[in-house]
Amino acid sequence: MILDCENVENKELGIKLRNAILSGGRCFGNPAEGLKITMKQLESKLQEVDESLSKTDWKIKDTETLQQIYTIKAGIEGEEQLSEYLQTLLRFNKKLFPVFSFASLNIERDENLDYIPDTDFLLVCGNNLLVLDAKNLSTKKNDTLELFEGEILNAKGKSVLHLNGSTHHWKKLLPDIESIDGYVVIVNDTGAEILRNEEWETCDYKLIHVSELEKILEEWVDSISNHDAKLALLTKVAEQQIKKEHSNLDLDTFRTTFGV
Repeated sequence: MILDCENVENKELGIKLRNAILSGGRCFGNPAEGLKITMKQLESKLQEVDESLSKTDWKIKDTETLQQIYTIKAGIEGEEQLSEYLQTLLRFNKKLFPVFSFASLNIERDENLDYIPDTDFLLVCGNNLLVLDAKNLSTKKNDTLELFEGEILNAKGKSVLHLNGSTHHWKKLLPDIESIDGYVVIVNDTGAEILRNEEWETCDYKLIHVSELEKILEEWVDSISNHDAKLALLTKVAEQQIKKEHSNLDLDTFRTTFGV
């Protein structure tokens, strides 16, 4: 694999990224930064309400916000687990040497949303992209899941999750890439049965279990003829990463108070 360092617009970031790559770096960014920012916002909201109460006020739990926090915590755990697994794959599987992974990337903001829309992981090989969206769902090995009109359905036909893909965003931002594919990755240690129906075959986002990921990545790399890395592309991707935020909130005390 050759690292092409031409036509890099952001020279400062390009130099940092080149040095990291030459030092063996393959995975960049902090997983779940978008979810962590959203969770801090919700925790701040609950803490403000709690601090506004007097000693004699009866405290009513905001169950809706607390449920959102529980869901976000599960999402953070899923992204962190997938991040660790990607680091292991890219370190020890020699077939995946040309692949670079970037975590927590910005996509178009929507002020009407109460969360930070992002891409969990964007993988780059040559001039090709692969989007990975981690979902920490509780399933069993024989549980059947399928895609239907942008929803993940269980065996009873009930929607368990709505999907918001981001492949269109990257096509727009990086129009010169050769190809882009996407996968929703169920992250758990109990397994799941994925139905390969017609929608699975044709959609931008295919549903898989994390246990299938290594084989899929190998097949993806094998399908790419030119593995040479372009620093200009890698730098443009890195520019979209969400920076880690710091908070003055005493979140440890808050989480003890609210049990989250």
